[in-house]
Amino acid sequence: MTVFDDLAAEQDRLEGILGGLSEGQWAAPSAAAGWTVAGVVLHLAQSEESVQATMTHGDLRTGIAAAAGNTIEERAEAAVRAERAAPALVFERWRRARTAALALRVLRTYAE
Repeated sequence: MTVFDDLAAEQDRLEGILGGLSEGQWAAPSAAAGWTVAGVVLHLAQSEESVQATMTHGDLRTGIAAAAGNTIEERAEAAVRAERAAPALVFERWRRARTAALALRVLRTYAE
């Protein structure tokens, strides 16, 4: 088993949990102070999209990099605020981003 197998298993488990949430649960506060569950998942999607951009030499001047703020925390909060969406859209965005980023990681690892 590789680290990517572990990552995929962890993300699969998270997908199962998130797929069963109600609208109210998506809007509930998370363990991250000031962040809802939907905000955390959007941040995860943005992070996976950054992985994709990095690995494909894409544009890194979007998302957190384009957000205003003096610290990474301020930038992450600003990026999430700017892209809030309905839970179903956030969930699908994360699902697409995590699948694509994992595939790129695995492909690059075996290509080296």
